Amino acid sequence: MEKWIIFLLLCLSITRTAQAQNFYGNSFDSPFASTNWETPSADWTTSGETPPSVSGINTIPFNGSGFAYVQTNGNFTGQRVAILESPCLEVSDTIDRIQFYYQMSGAVQSLRLDVSYDDGISYPVTLNTIAGGTFTNWTRLNNTSVNQTGSLRFRFVAVFNAGTPSIVALDQVQFFGAMQNEAMACPSTNLTFCENDLTLNNLALESATYTAANLITSNATISSSKNVNFVAGNQIRLLPGFTAQAGSTFTARIDDCENVGASLLEFYTRPNPPAPEEVAYFDRFGNGYTRQELELERLNCVEMCNSGVFQLNFSAGFTAPERAVICAVFTEFDRILTTNAADGSVVISVEKISLPGATAGTGTPRYEAGDCGIVSSVIEKYSSAKTRTNLVFHMEGCKSTPLSMGNGLQT
Repeated sequence: MEKWIIFLLLCLSITRTAQAQNFYGNSFDSPFASTNWETPSADWTTSGETPPSVSGINTIPFNGSGFAYVQTNGNFTGQRVAILESPCLEVSDTIDRIQFYYQMSGAVQSLRLDVSYDDGISYPVTLNTIAGGTFTNWTRLNNTSVNQTGSLRFRFVAVFNAGTPSIVALDQVQFFGAMQNEAMACPSTNLTFCENDLTLNNLALESATYTAANLITSNATISSSKNVNFVAGNQIRLLPGFTAQAGSTFTARIDDCENVGASLLEFYTRPNPPAPEEVAYFDRFGNGYTRQELELERLNCVEMCNSGVFQLNFSAGFTAPERAVICAVFTEFDRILTTNAADGSVVISVEKISLPGATAGTGTPRYEAGDCGIVSSVIEKYSSAKTRTNLVFHMEGCKSTPLSMGNGLQT
């Protein structure tokens, strides 16, 4: 499958460096084996595999279509311990925050979060201990004082007392930090962690990159000053209510799991560059562009709160690359399509189109309005052996009054 790229230079802070803010999470929509979580004695399971039989909690997942849980009928002596271990996370700097949601009911002694510095051989440090009690709705724990580095594993330890049917449930476990390998797999395992589908609903998203092999669905809110990136293999679906507040930055792109965190430009050298005297500016990789090539269309789309319609802002040129210049740099032009799903959400995807008469290296800006949605403006058609698709856009907040539609996003 051929893939192509559109990039928004305002968002070039997404780079493959140890200092990038990265994210790994699991909402337990799939069995543990498919996400490399482990439960040594097979105590924990996911609600999608086997629904819980012990009552006392809200069985609607906090996020996605499933959650992790362990339950007991109380027919044992002493205490029972159930362990759920995370995959190995190779952390170059630190994991600076862990967040998860939990419920519990019955004779629960405690729920504990431990960390291992030696890939799970030992767990010398307990990060959090939640005393037993009744939590019949999803409750968040947000640990901002982790500061761990190296080849880390984390484990949840549920301890039950005898005599009473009991249950502990987990959902939306998230690790934030600077990861050396942004697939977040320790070198010996050669694994990537990218859920097939990721649902981010009813959340205030933190600055991070959220990934899915197939589909990301969200009606979340991005607060001012937050920088949120979505990366999905096929579709990114923004549900009614999705909001990026003024001052936030939201980017999304279509890409494979293994490319998460790669710079949008790290591999690109422009063929057939213009003569030095014609160059209006150079990008950070030394590629020159003429002023004519920067004369891009500015597309302002309708934005309206809680309607599934948002502003997609393709900003025109004569500014530095970091000031939001859009260009197509590979052999075909791309069209960004928006369609309505049955639930009224906006579906974003990328379709490759060929433009008659567009010749590589001509410098002629061409674009087509198409029959639906947004079409990017393009500056020139270049040849490249690279095959990737990236859809990147910038959202500039939500207004209460619709703007004129124009050639914008239509729902």
